[in-house]
Amino acid sequence: MPQIVTYADTFRDWRGLVGAVLQHADKLPGAEPFRAELEAALGKTEDLKQQQETLEATRLAVTKDFQASLEDGNEKTRKLRAFIKSVLGTRNELLPQFGIPVNRVPRPKTNKAKKPGAKPTTPANPSTPPPAHPPATEVPTAIQAEPAKPGF
Repeated sequence: MPQIVTYADTFRDWRGLVGAVLQHADKLPGAEPFRAELEAALGKTEDLKQQQETLEATRLAVTKDFQASLEDGNEKTRKLRAFIKSVLGTRNELLPQFGIPVNRVPRPKTNKAKKPGAKPTTPANPSTPPPAHPPATEVPTAIQAEPAKPGF
C-alpha cells in the first residue's frame, strides 16, 4: 500500500477503515474496541489539526500587526528625535542622551609644512617633460583570415 503523505488523505483513510469495519462488523468479531479507539483518535486528531490551522492564521495576523506596529514606532521615534534636534539644535551636547549624534563644527584645514628631506615632486630634469602618454604599440585592426584550401 502506498504511503499517505497528506493529513486529508490520512483522515480519509481512517474514516474509510472505520466505515468498512462498521459495514462488516458481523464478519469481524472483536474488532469493535479497535474501531472505537481509531474513531476517538480520528476525532481528536482532526480537532487538533483544525486548532493548529487556526493558530497558524492567528500567528500570521499577529506577525503582520507586530510589523505594522514596529514601523509605526520607528516613524514616531524619527519624528520625536527630529523635534528634539529642532528645539535643542544640532550642536547641543545633550543630543547623545536622546540617541542623536552631535553635529560638530568642522576644524579648518591647515597646510602642514613640508618636512625637510622630503622628495621633490618635480622631475629631476625639468627641461624635458615626461611624455603625456606611453608610446603607442601597433594594434591589428582586422584579423587576417587564412586562405581557403581547395577541396573543402
